[in-house]
Amino acid sequence: RSDDSVIVINARASLADDIMVDGEEMTDGCGMVSRALMRVIHDNYVRNLRLKPDKHMMPCAFQARFGPCKGVFDLCCDLTI
Repeated sequence: RSDDSVIVINARASLADDIMVDGEEMTDGCGMVSRALMRVIHDNYVRNLRLKPDKHMMPCAFQARFGPCKGVFDLCCDLTI
């Protein structure tokens, strides 16, 4: 079972081409999220599980489904979305 954590407005998201090396996909199932979005996802997760909030804790990756995409999303500090 999965629950919605956050709703991402399509205008704030984009899909990128996979990185290919010698004809092999190197980024299949990988995505990036900004620090702000990671904070929102983490805060919702903590709240939904009734855990004690800790503003100093934040994951660097999570597994999720985003529309037709499913995979691991990593924190990318260069993103500002």
